[in-house]
Amino acid sequence: MEFKDNMALYLGYCESAIGFGLLIGPVIGSFVYGQFGFSGTFYFFSLLMAMMFMFSLAFLPSRLN
Repeated sequence: MEFKDNMALYLGYCESAIGFGLLIGPVIGSFVYGQFGFSGTFYFFSLLMAMMFMFSLAFLPSRLN
């Protein structure tokens, strides 16, 4: 999978995802903290990061352009 033709489009998607994460992250973090407490927040986001790591291994291309 290569992105030579639409590289600017996919970079825009990445930048949008980063911005959305910075926008919604504190909201989700404060909700999780309110429901599960301080240590529960770390467990929740550790599980979320592990799932995103598996997603990245499965769907991102193995080489760059």
